Amino acid sequence: MNTYRAAVTFACLVAAAAPAAADALDHVEDALAAADERGGRCKRAVFDQLLEIRDMLRDGRDARAARRIQQVRRDANRCPSSVERALARAEGSLQRQRDRVRDRISDRRDDPPPPPPRAKDLPWADYTEVCLAHWVSVEASRGRMNDAKHIEYTNMTGTVCTNPAAQTSYYPNGQLAMTSDGTWYFPNGQLARTGNNTFYYPNGQLLRTADYTWYYPNGQLAYTQSSGWYYPNGQLAGAFESVANWARGHASKQQVGIYDYAMQSDVDAYRMYAVIRLASQAR
Repeated sequence: MNTYRAAVTFACLVAAAAPAAADALDHVEDALAAADERGGRCKRAVFDQLLEIRDMLRDGRDARAARRIQQVRRDANRCPSSVERALARAEGSLQRQRDRVRDRISDRRDDPPPPPPRAKDLPWADYTEVCLAHWVSVEASRGRMNDAKHIEYTNMTGTVCTNPAAQTSYYPNGQLAMTSDGTWYFPNGQLARTGNNTFYYPNGQLLRTADYTWYYPNGQLAYTQSSGWYYPNGQLAGAFESVANWARGHASKQQVGIYDYAMQSDVDAYRMYAVIRLASQAR
């Protein structure tokens, strides 16, 4: 009777699941059974080493087990071919396992890194058009009216981000704030935005026309689609980088930090106003 085979069968029923490759362990068990059945020189040559390999696989030491299998296969010439075939299958199983791990690592390296989390206090291009209008107008009016009035205006226009179909509404003092056609007003009664996306500063100065022409707060032309950017003194700059680089050298560290943060947004209109704001603050 094959006493080893019976003992192994019982042990497998009670042993905890091994972390090693299950099929490699099965093949080593087959090799052990074949060596035990043959006995003699074969068993003396490989049996104890196969027991060590089995323990390595059960403990999850697959790399060491693979190296030991290569050594034992050289001694298996004293055993029947069934021992060598079982060890070859075990080695192949461990090799395939290593290949799978290597492929998974390679796949992870090939995947692009996840994008950084989006800042909640910046607008993003997947917002609705009317919500983006809110963000631009709020920034353009910041610091150009007292804080309490600016909060009123921010809260009023902010409703369009959650309810784009907002109807005519009023400020607490009864002043008209918004009409159903998309016209907005500042708390001082000055026009802030028209339904065709023309924007104004709180002092009544034009900020942006519907054809995407932008102005500095002092009324000076800032950008046209045909000519590009202008410095606050009216001189043609061309690219926005020219204006931004000049302004960075003439603005405070805090102002530059606010500009850099705003430029993380992927909304062109918001980024364009960030350039205008920094250039307006330059001294």
